[in-house]
Amino acid sequence: MNHRFTIIALASSLALLAFVSAVAQTAGANIKLVDCFKDSENVKCQRPSSTSSIGEGVTFNQGGVGEAIAGGFIQGNRAILAAKLSTGGAIVAVNLETGDRELISGRMNINESRGKGLRYVGSPGGKEDTEAYKLDGISDVKPLPNGNYLAIVRRSVERMELIEVDAKTGDRKLYWASDLAADTHAGGLRDKEKMDITKRCPEKGPNNRNPNPTSYTVAVDAAGSAYLQINNNPMGIGYGYVRIKNGKCEDLSTYDFDLNDLEGSGFKTPREEVNHMVIDGNTLYSVSYFADTGHLLSVNLETGERKVISHKDSVASRSKGKGEIGVGTLGIALNAAGIWTIKEVGDDFKLIRIDPKNGERTRVPAQAGPLMKMRGALVQKVFALPGSDLLMISMDTVLTVFDPKTGNSNTLSI
Repeated sequence: MNHRFTIIALASSLALLAFVSAVAQTAGANIKLVDCFKDSENVKCQRPSSTSSIGEGVTFNQGGVGEAIAGGFIQGNRAILAAKLSTGGAIVAVNLETGDRELISGRMNINESRGKGLRYVGSPGGKEDTEAYKLDGISDVKPLPNGNYLAIVRRSVERMELIEVDAKTGDRKLYWASDLAADTHAGGLRDKEKMDITKRCPEKGPNNRNPNPTSYTVAVDAAGSAYLQINNNPMGIGYGYVRIKNGKCEDLSTYDFDLNDLEGSGFKTPREEVNHMVIDGNTLYSVSYFADTGHLLSVNLETGERKVISHKDSVASRSKGKGEIGVGTLGIALNAAGIWTIKEVGDDFKLIRIDPKNGERTRVPAQAGPLMKMRGALVQKVFALPGSDLLMISMDTVLTVFDPKTGNSNTLSI
């Protein structure tokens, strides 16, 4: 018997198994859309109603006002989503093949919750009966390199929290906060956190810039650093982007009230609000909004250089890229076909594909299915499905799948 050949064959088999396992772990969902051109009466092709039910498990619609899928990302065959709820706030996983919904962390309502945070003394002389790092007010969630999730929560006007969530247990701990906790008594949250004030974003520039980022979205790079937008206070003048690295906030690409560069260089606008961000390698893409115009911007994560990729202006000479429709500012996604945004008009579905090379904007309309029939969604998001041309679109609490090549859409989960 040739033992050397057996060992080599065994090693080759193990390597093949490892490769197959890795592919299985990273493979996307096997989504098969109902053909709504031919089967328009199918439940997945109909306009969802308050009684519609596709998929099993917890529900994004708890019966309150302003409930929505606020952000998230795709991980294998699941969508990991931030659920903004009138009854709480949570991270929910949705199976992309079945539409089934699973609570990962947070509180859906008084009866459905998962995971725990830090316990602390809520008032001087009281008992340790208060829990920190709840997800009420969550507006986005992104993956961390260690397998956990990073949620962004606006706790108050002064305090934003980035919360690390254990993907297995749902337990929550502080990743970073923009300001110290308000209490000062022994055993209180500030005492428990022992957070150093130097970890906040730097206060500099005219009007002593408020070190409190204004983001409702967060981007995370491969090293686990988080990116946020920051504005001047109280004027609302855009200061650009900051990076949370090793638990400390630093300027990445910012400028002052008079549009002088502080860090980085390039595009500036007197007033701008960054709505959504996505990272591709060493570039951060974001859509920003002021009045009725939108910009698609890129930021070099090494140099901080800001560039306009696409913009439709009332003054033609200030526009970048061709297209009858402007940049959408309700969401952003990236795949091989280009950069995708959703227009901030709530009357119907307006998806825009942008060519990152020349900034050209093309509206890609729905031709069949629920996206043709849904109106007035205030919160809309777009997600790219890895390994597929399909996109996932959320309209308030309804999750759909869209084929931009055909215009066909299906309800995925509600």
